[in-house]
Amino acid sequence: MKRVIAIADRAALASLKLLVALNALFFLSFLIVLLLAAGKAHADVPVCTGADLLSALQKDDPATYARIEAQAAATLNGKGLLWKLEKSGEKPSFLFGTMHMTDPRVTALPPAAKRAYDAAGTIIIETTDVLDKQKMMRPCSRSPS
Repeated sequence: MKRVIAIADRAALASLKLLVALNALFFLSFLIVLLLAAGKAHADVPVCTGADLLSALQKDDPATYARIEAQAAATLNGKGLLWKLEKSGEKPSFLFGTMHMTDPRVTALPPAAKRAYDAAGTIIIETTDVLDKQKMMRPCSRSPS
């Protein structure tokens, strides 16, 4: 009986050692996969692409461009990027619309918008990119027209 118990003890010890070795191997393989995955996990900075269709139209079809410009100029509030919201007894609020941060034509505020911005008690924006000067000033690469 003692002999059977001794054989069972040796078998149990060997099984435990094998189990520890397998767990260690599993843990090491997990670490290797994690390190390989982390090395490849990087995001490319998106590049703005596009073509300036108005410039192309002005060059390719000046008559159509002139007609579109005339229609745009005749549109009521057609240049209304800065809106003043007023209510009797309340301080005015301003809404500045469509400001694409990578477009150099709008990264500098027009004088009226700059005055409203400087006088504002609260500024609300719909993006956090404006908080990062480098992101905001990144040039937009353009496709050839």
